[in-house]
Amino acid sequence: SDPKAGHIIDLVMSKFNKAEDARFVDEQRWMDAYRNYRGIYNTEVQFTEAEKSRVFVKVTKTKTLAAYGQVVDVLFGNKKFPLAIDPTTLPEGIQESVHFETNPKAEEGMGELKEAFSPPPLFNSDTALEPGDTVVSLRERVGGMFKKMQPIEDKLIDGPGTSPTAVTFSPAMIAAKKMQKKIHDQLEESGANKQLRLSSFELALFGTGIMKGPFAVNKEYPNWNEEGEYSPTIKTVPSTSHVSIWNFYPDPDAANMDEAEYIVERHKLSRSQVRALKGRPFFRDNAIEKSLNMGESYEKKWWEQAMEDDSQESKAERYELFEFWGYVDTEILKEHDVDIPKELKDSEQLSVNIWVCNNHVIRLVMN
Repeated sequence: SDPKAGHIIDLVMSKFNKAEDARFVDEQRWMDAYRNYRGIYNTEVQFTEAEKSRVFVKVTKTKTLAAYGQVVDVLFGNKKFPLAIDPTTLPEGIQESVHFETNPKAEEGMGELKEAFSPPPLFNSDTALEPGDTVVSLRERVGGMFKKMQPIEDKLIDGPGTSPTAVTFSPAMIAAKKMQKKIHDQLEESGANKQLRLSSFELALFGTGIMKGPFAVNKEYPNWNEEGEYSPTIKTVPSTSHVSIWNFYPDPDAANMDEAEYIVERHKLSRSQVRALKGRPFFRDNAIEKSLNMGESYEKKWWEQAMEDDSQESKAERYELFEFWGYVDTEILKEHDVDIPKELKDSEQLSVNIWVCNNHVIRLVMN
């Protein structure tokens, strides 16, 4: 029993209804775009008996697919997800570049050069990093370079080499590229390329494409031990997804997403999909069961009925869920026994994630 949950449900639904009312004009524009792409005349277009032909010239479809092809060619020009990581102009916690001199004669002036430059703290094994630093240590960020550098540690000078015989290393760049390789591997496993292509298509058709993530999910990797028994490996991996523009309800008073106080995503899930939410972190099992027992609750919007080829109105045997991301007062979280870290207890409002189904709060957690 959670009698105070009514306040949260009212909050989520009021925000959703406000966003839904505000985007009605946009929905009509999207519907016109969809009909033009499909080659379907608007219901307002009337034909007389003398007009025999109702041919629809699909110019919109040709233009949309051409634009989609150009966008995808630009995004996937190098066959990878369009994401690159480079160090900032002045990296913090790690040296941008260091060099050492390979010419024996140049080593004679090494003492004077080292006094002129500040010693590179990056290669000092005794350097202690405070909690919260962006770079934990050279050993972890740059791999085995620390051991490789130890024989010439006393010869290293901060900054890039200026002579032809100087060898220059860029630890910040190496760390960035290792991070980029790791992220590309994770995005490839989560099917991010496919999700981005779906978002790009809606971008060309409706003018806006939306991607969501990355979120941490548990993924099962098949594995058999030496005795032939199945012992899968469970890893926490990032997951991305495409969100259709029809199910996306942002703060209508915001000029851009940085100013948005909240967004609500509308879900259409089957019974088994709702049950599967129990395996994800912070979902409330008892609230999910109560929601399931109340039966399917999905109600089609006007645009869903208009997009269906079948003119017969039918009820979908699915559950309607609302996923809220936004700010709520800290007092509301305290009422629901949400653990708030000490450094945030003085905050008047906090960012949260709330899921609502059949007037039950099935998830309430800090973002």
